[in-house]
Amino acid sequence: MNTSTSTTAAPRRQRRKKERPDEIVAAALALFSERGFSATRLEDVATRAGVAKGTLYLYFPSKQALLEAVVHRYVVPRLAQGEKLLQDYRGDTKSLLRELLGAWWADLDDRPESSVPKLMVAEAGNFPELAQFFVQAVVLRGRQLFRQIIRRGIERGELRNCNVDHVSRLLIAPIIYSAIWLKSFRQFDEAIDFRAFAESHIDMVLNGLTVS
Repeated sequence: MNTSTSTTAAPRRQRRKKERPDEIVAAALALFSERGFSATRLEDVATRAGVAKGTLYLYFPSKQALLEAVVHRYVVPRLAQGEKLLQDYRGDTKSLLRELLGAWWADLDDRPESSVPKLMVAEAGNFPELAQFFVQAVVLRGRQLFRQIIRRGIERGELRNCNVDHVSRLLIAPIIYSAIWLKSFRQFDEAIDFRAFAESHIDMVLNGLTVS
């Protein structure tokens, strides 16, 4: 009976160890969102995650490394999904844009990563190395994704000729604005129907870019 207990306990501890980095990153995102990067202490993250501070350092040597892990865990996968969608997509570019923008708008106010834009904007001035990391890992990559989509549409005769760089920024801007608004001004401002807002954004983009 003792043998059975030990054999079942070991895999459970092993599973717990594998889950620990994700639990720490989730706790960090919650605290960064609540308090900001500067005011969050690593010991607070450890407490929220239910681990010792020394255990946290086994996975993340610094607070900056922890914030970078947050971005890689919650934000970068959405970019990767968009890149995969572009690579595999066989339909027209208008439908591709609708599908990609719709996915990025979906449940924006409920997704943990929606707090990241506000966090990065708030901390960029005090931590330029974090701003540089975010631009390289997220901003430039996202902009390049939309550049490729727009060029695809132009080359196929589906989208009108335009300034690809400017339009790639315009496609992303309303989503970033909305994420910041949600975490900064929603409680003081008029309510926004985000489903309708997203549809207006997508409709304006497609009508503005589509060849008539």
